[in-house]
Amino acid sequence: MILAEICAKSHIRASAINPEIIVRAEDEKRHPLNIKEAFDNCSTDKNAVIAEIKYKTPSDKSINSQKKPNELAGIYEAGGACAISVLTEPFFFEGSVDYLMQVKESTKLPVLRKDFIVSKIQIYESYVCGADSVLLISKVLKENLKDFISLCQSFAIEPLVEVRSFSEAENALNSDAKIVGINNRNLVDMKIDLNKTKEISEILSDSGVLAVSESGIKTNADISALKKYCNGFLIGTALMKAKDPKEVLEGFVFA
Repeated sequence: MILAEICAKSHIRASAINPEIIVRAEDEKRHPLNIKEAFDNCSTDKNAVIAEIKYKTPSDKSINSQKKPNELAGIYEAGGACAISVLTEPFFFEGSVDYLMQVKESTKLPVLRKDFIVSKIQIYESYVCGADSVLLISKVLKENLKDFISLCQSFAIEPLVEVRSFSEAENALNSDAKIVGINNRNLVDMKIDLNKTKEISEILSDSGVLAVSESGIKTNADISALKKYCNGFLIGTALMKAKDPKEVLEGFVFA
């Protein structure tokens, strides 16, 4: 069960964070960019796309991009992304918090920290390192989700709350999530089902939250088929494997 393995490593990483980072976060006067506003400000003739930086995944080890995070940030901003997601999980995704900080220094777009948050100290760390948003997974946090969302919002960090079932979506809504990501990938066996966006969007459609389709989006046709069910997309592998990621991203944005 890959999710359990990733979270076990994440607990170890969280326990190694210096507790002094909590004081640093509380003393720091930073004004994160609002990722929800970035979606709202996306013009009606464009699709809102969070473009992701990642160098490996458990399901695809062939990404092999040679582009640096700061280079990709510039490409994504030029290609019309509304925000940038950065994988910071090191063991399964070859991510790094350093990548997050590099991207934050290289773009005017909101930056999402994509990781497996299991401890509140990781939220303090995210704030100190410049994240404008963080990923929170409903399946991982369960009944603790509301407290984690509240802590994020106390720092003006609006989290992207990831769900894959009706019960997880209900948990997100009951926990005051403002942005809900529908994961088309099963985190247990890594299989993709784009119909998940269509299914889960039913419970979100009248809630007022922003719905984001995540994972497995490879073509402009995928965007066209899904965009009436969501407010935007999070896309990584298709961009990271592209010879010309700016051109591919522009195709997604205007599909």
